[in-house]
Amino acid sequence: MPLPASPAQTPPDRDLTAIEKWAEQIRAGETRAISRAITAIENHAPQAEPLLKILFPQTGAAYLTGITGAPGTGKSTLVDRIAAQHRKQNEGVGVIAVDPTSPYTGGQASNPHRNRRRWPG
Repeated sequence: MPLPASPAQTPPDRDLTAIEKWAEQIRAGETRAISRAITAIENHAPQAEPLLKILFPQTGAAYLTGITGAPGTGKSTLVDRIAAQHRKQNEGVGVIAVDPTSPYTGGQASNPHRNRRRWPG
């Protein structure tokens, strides 16, 4: 199923309908729609607030786990193992990895997708 035009490219009179469709795609787990939403929120796009208002009532059921530690202490290995265990139980997993002190990324989010192949499911 092709994705509809980005809400940023949609005429103003169809903005709400486009945003509702976008929210449906996010709820369905469509990766491209989720990625577009993250970008819109980070960039404070005009569509971000209405999108969040539509999605917010369905939130609140996720667990949040924070992993911290010194370099080389096995944080990535632990995250891989936790994610794999949840995937074995057919549970969805999302990982946001940020190193605010990294001289390499300057505090940007890193890409945990490289590990997804190790998470069966």
